[in-house]
Formats: sequence, C-alpha cells, structure tokens
Amino acid sequence: MPTVTEQIKVTVTGANPNTYTYSLPVDVTTGSGGPLSITLTGVNPGLDTITASMASHGYTSNPVEVAWQQTNGTVAVGPISITTYSCPNGFVGYPGLTGILGGPVIGNSLVLNQENENWPISGFNDTLVPWGASHPTPDGGGYKLNPMIVVEQTSSGAYASYLAIPGTGGSFTLDMTGSFVVSTPGTYTFFVAFVNSGNYGVYIGGGATVSSATNVIGPNPFPSVGPVSGFPLASQVSTNLGTYPPYSYIYVNFPAPGVYPFEAIYVQRTSIDPGGSSNGAFQIVYLAGTQPDNNTNVGYQSYPVSLISTPPNSNPGTAQLVLTPTGSVALQGTSDTLTLVVQNVIYTSFPYCPIFEGVKGSLYVSNGVSSVNPNYFIYPTYNGNSVSLTAAATQGVINLQGNNTSWQGRLSLAADPSNNWFDLNYGGQSFDSGVANTQLTVYADDVAWYNAANKSFDSYAPHYHGYNGAISFGLEVDYMVNPGLNSPPVTSSTTSFWSSSFPLGCTITLSKPFSPQQQGTLGDTGNSISSSITASGGVVITSTKPNINSSGFLTGWTLYLQTPLTTTNINFNIIVNISGTLTYLNGTNFTTKVLTYVNNYAIPCLVVGSQYQAPVSYSFSTTPASGNVAGTFQLSATVYTTDTGSVTLNFFRQPYLGGTSTILGAGILGTPYTGTVGGKTVYYKPFTLTVTIPTGLGDMLMGYIATDTLSTLFTTYYSSTEYSS
Repeated sequence: MPTVTEQIKVTVTGANPNTYTYSLPVDVTTGSGGPLSITLTGVNPGLDTITASMASHGYTSNPVEVAWQQTNGTVAVGPISITTYSCPNGFVGYPGLTGILGGPVIGNSLVLNQENENWPISGFNDTLVPWGASHPTPDGGGYKLNPMIVVEQTSSGAYASYLAIPGTGGSFTLDMTGSFVVSTPGTYTFFVAFVNSGNYGVYIGGGATVSSATNVIGPNPFPSVGPVSGFPLASQVSTNLGTYPPYSYIYVNFPAPGVYPFEAIYVQRTSIDPGGSSNGAFQIVYLAGTQPDNNTNVGYQSYPVSLISTPPNSNPGTAQLVLTPTGSVALQGTSDTLTLVVQNVIYTSFPYCPIFEGVKGSLYVSNGVSSVNPNYFIYPTYNGNSVSLTAAATQGVINLQGNNTSWQGRLSLAADPSNNWFDLNYGGQSFDSGVANTQLTVYADDVAWYNAANKSFDSYAPHYHGYNGAISFGLEVDYMVNPGLNSPPVTSSTTSFWSSSFPLGCTITLSKPFSPQQQGTLGDTGNSISSSITASGGVVITSTKPNINSSGFLTGWTLYLQTPLTTTNINFNIIVNISGTLTYLNGTNFTTKVLTYVNNYAIPCLVVGSQYQAPVSYSFSTTPASGNVAGTFQLSATVYTTDTGSVTLNFFRQPYLGGTSTILGAGILGTPYTGTVGGKTVYYKPFTLTVTIPTGLGDMLMGYIATDTLSTLFTTYYSSTEYSS
C-alpha cells in the first residue's frame, strides 16, 4: 500500500483559538487515510469552530462547532422555568398540573421565599420586598411573602433582586424545570427545605442516580416520572406534616461532568398568610458526599450559569476531509474528541466531460490512426471498400456502455461522415436527480469482415475488452444540474411561521441537488456554488447552513428566521439567489463562466401573529344562583380578549373538596361587543349553556375554561359559590 505522509492543520476559532498540526499517512491508490483523533480542551466557555486543512491539495474540511458550557462552582444551576398551576384549597399531596395560573417565570436560583435572613443567599431579608416590609418575620426570612418570590442571585451567589411568581396568591402548584451543571462528578447530598403548608416532588435526569432519599408518601403521591420532563422521581413528601419538617435529603450521584436536567414540583395547599400560621417556602441546597439528614442551616446554593445550546448536527458530506461529529457540547475545562477521515484525494488525473443540463454539446471520437488528421476515425478497407461510419454506428459496431443508466436517452453516438469521425452527443435533456456521473466507455469492435453491398459486418467479440484488436476508451461524464429549469426551482419545508422571539428553522430544498463535482469539492476543477437567501416583510434570516447528504450532494440550506413580534398575520417572501462558477461542454468547446442557477425566486410565506394574551374572565352567573341545582341548569359567562380572534369556552363542574373536573359542554357564543380596559379596546364574548344536572352529585363548584383558538392560550375560572344536587 503506497502512502504519502500529509500534514493536517487543525484550526480553532472562537472562545478557545488555537492551531494543531498532525501527520497522517494517506494511501495514494485509494486516496484515503485515518481516522485521526483530535482532542480539544475548552478553557473558556463559548462556541468554537474547528476546521482541518491539507495544504498539499488545498483541501479544507467541513466546519465543526463545539459549544463549551460554562461552569460556576461545583454544582451550578441553569435558568429555571417556573409555571404556576391551580391547586384546590387544602389539597394534600400532588393535585396534578391543571389550570395555568401564571408564568413561566425564568429565575436563577432554587430559593423561593427564602426562609432565613442571609442564608443560603447572603444579603436577603424580607424587608427588601415591599409586601414583606409591613409584615416582617422575626428572623428576617421570606416565608410569609404573598405572592411568592424567586430570590435572584449574582454570579457569585449574593442577593441581586427578586422575581414575583404570578398566580401564587392562593393555593397553587409550582412546576420548575432547569439543569444542574456539574463540574466535579461524584455523590452529593441535596437538602430540600419547605414549610408547614407545602408538599414537593423532585425529579432528576441525564443519567444521574439516587442512592437514598427522604420519601414520606401520603394519599396523593407524586407520579413516578416527572409530568413535564419524564425524569425518574428522586424524593417526595406528599402528606400533611402540619409543622416545619426536618430537611429532606437526596443522595445524588453524577457519574461524569456535564449538564443534568431536573424537574421540581412544589405544592402550596393553603394561601400564604402574612399574619397567620400558613407559611410558604421552598429551596434546594447541597453538600459534597453523603451527609446526614440535617435541619440546620447548612449547604450551598447552586450559583447561576447560562446554558449554551448544542450546535446543530449537519451531514459532513463526502468531501476529502470529513470531520465529525459536526456539533457537540462539552463542559468548560474538560476535553472533546473529534475524528477526521481523509478520502477521495486525487493523486492522478483522469479524463472527464462535464455537461450542463439544458446546454447541448458534442465531442468527436477518433481512433487516432490517420496520418492525415489524428482526429479521424479510420477503419481498414475490405475488398477495396471503405467502411461506412453510418453503418457502424447504426449496427452497434461502435457503441456506449455505462456503469448506470443515467446516460441512456441523453448521450448517444452518431456518425459524422463529413468530418470522418463519430460524435458523442448530449442533446440538452433533463438529468436524473441525485446522480453525479456515469463512468462511460466508448467501445469499437474489431471488424473481421465488411460487405459494402449490404453494409453488414462480422465482428470479433467480446468487443469492448480489447480482444482481437477491439478498442475502448473510458471517461467520466459529470452531470451538472440546473435547478432553474424546474418550477419551482426551490421549495421550503414550511411557509407558515409563528411570530416568535426566538429564531425558527426551515429547510430550503433544491429541485435537484448539486453534486460534489459541481460544488468543486472533488478535484481542482474550479467549480463553486454560492447562494444568497434573504427575506422580506421585516423577517431576518439569522443563519444559513448548507445541507449536504451522505453522498456529498448539496440538497439545500437550513435557515433560521427571526420573525417580527406581531398579533396580526404578515405576508413575506423568502428570496433565493443561487449562482456558481462552472466548466462545461458548450457546443464543441468547454466553457468556464459564472452561471445564475436561480434568479430572485420568491417563496411566498406567512408570519402568523402569536403575541396574544389569554382570555380574561369578566363575569359568571348561574340559574339557579346556588343551592340544589338538580334538573335544568343555566350557566352564563363573559370573557374579553385583546384581539379579534375566536374563543371557545367549556363549562365544567368539580367536587367541592377537589377532584376530577367534568365538562358540562361548550358554551354557545352570543353577540360579541367591544369595550375599553386600561385605555385599550377589548372584545367581550358572552357564552351561555343550558344543561341537566342529575341528582346525587353532592356538593360542587362550577367554572369554565376559555381558550383562544389561534394562540391556544387559556384561562380557567372557578366560582366560589357552593352548589349541590
């Protein structure tokens, strides 16, 4: 196996710039080498872009992105999303996640209504919160604050500010999702603190395991997996302890440095009473190792970090230098390993003919034996008669063979008696999608005998293996497609985008993909492809990534679009321009020029306005108004919205002391009307429903769920009136 040692240069740009040099043997026969392992270390958090290059041939690999996740202490915490759900007053245990009351709120600590002054977050006391200053607790803790707050911290863990959690004025359920960023693997003790009117469940994923934990299970236990996350349950208290319990604990083993997602649920079964005995607080702190259950103020809060997104994984293609994986996340201070494979390196030249879709072309075919003109194709004379080139072409004495069928119906041989040669012709026909080339062989039989009278032949066989004087010539015919010949030349995977504060992705797909040869990624052909993809209507394309399939074809691009924040629909266009430098057969000559494949092609799209608010409860009444309502029962409700979109409203009944709600039916919309709230126009929508209430249902509450049909935002209303049947 003959090899040559190639120098591979690895360049890192971004948060951790660096350059590495490797030596790699490459087989000159197969043009392949590797795999080569490339180990990188990320000292700084952020995004690195890595490419490998081989200077001897001017090759550069596909770019690879590695995101280095910031660490902050031993166990840091990423942003925590907190959503408030309803909870029947006095309910003990897990009530389920029904009826959103507020959120999500994004906090940076796992300390809610910090129970003690200055611990675990230094600098906090309840007088810093306006509604806590009039009801300060003796120890300065915030367990009397109503509504509940998230104690926000600085990057070093000191008090920074607070965030009020909407919907926490009465009884409620909080669902918290976030991630622990663990820089040092091992076992840790997590202490979970809560107070006399609360229950909780904690769930941890990402491969973390729990060896021991507090579990005090009551009549309504928490589910075995997180209702939002699906992570396994680590610890729960779902019973009425009625007093300040000792700290619950969880022994958690993190097997490796990394990011471990979690879900935590806190239930406040009675309203936090600033002047009474019903309190509310929740927090999680930690110590290294397995620590005893402890009800004193020990442990560290997790410092905040921002979570970095995993770069998208794209197909690295089949060019000469292939670097994988194309996107990964590693923890700051650790290492990440990439793999480089060298392939398709060309160390020898070979004949090829590029043909451009829709452009006719012709090459002459000769056997080079003529002393008059080397371009002639000359057969020997038989019995003094010259061989007819037309007869040879029509009777298959000279013919074509390919390693696939894509040449058939596109390439043909024809006699050209006026020039004393054959023509290899391309007639401008459309190409097969996804076929790069045909390894074409032009073969001519060795003629044993020719009859000039009837123009018949007797030929030796097999004809194209060089047997008995037969000749053949091989060349690669490369198919250079023109997507602009098709309608549409490009399509979008989606043409309807929700108005959003974050970029939305879509895929632009070519009607026919560009082969590696047309892109210029194989050999030094000078071919190239360039694109310009923009958007109108205030839509901004934040990033564009080429999509390369496993055969190296450029199939299109993945776009990330930033749409305007709007409550109305907006029509816009994705505008595509694609050009490239190409060498191709044009007539009887080869031409090199810049071509326009797609010119200002507009894909019509829509931004669907989505910045809506949930319907607002305005009024609710029933007939009868209360008491025993068995028999015919009428419900009326009015909600208002800030937009003109449609609303559905379903009335329900629920057992008075909590339990499963039963839908009574969909309200019938009356005549909408407008009004003014806070100086803004609102749209009132009245609903009524008449139903029959059976006897024997016991005490119950009535209410409704009103849903905006476009945004799917909804409001749940419970009446405080007691009914019976």
